[in-house]
Amino acid sequence: MTTVMQITQNEQYREELINLRETRLKEMQIRLGAIEHEITRINDAYVSGIFSMDEFAIMKKDRVRELEEIEINLAALKAKEDKLITSLGQDRIERYKAVFEEYKNENTTEERKNELLSSIIDKIIYTRPNARKGNGFAIEIKYK
Repeated sequence: MTTVMQITQNEQYREELINLRETRLKEMQIRLGAIEHEITRINDAYVSGIFSMDEFAIMKKDRVRELEEIEINLAALKAKEDKLITSLGQDRIERYKAVFEEYKNENTTEERKNELLSSIIDKIIYTRPNARKGNGFAIEIKYK
């Protein structure tokens, strides 16, 4: 049986991977924008007569190839990130299940129950919007 600690470690590892992938995605998107700008400048230079047809074709071909490679890598990276996010959600579900299974166990001490709940709950917000009238309250639970 997988423990709460193991599931939490898996989640942390996946979150770090997602953050690294997001950084890489941003870098690739910036490079993509730069290449698109270079292609525009190459087109403008050709129209202005700075490049010959051969020079234009070579320069544009190189940029277009790089552009296509980055787009392919971006798509692959986004697909991997989507898969990681899905598996991260599954890990959270498994962690919550493990917490509640241990919580329900009759041998679990009150102190351990508190630790278990603290491991999945970030904070609980209790509000009484109609405090003067004496009716109603709201409880909002923020999970980790």
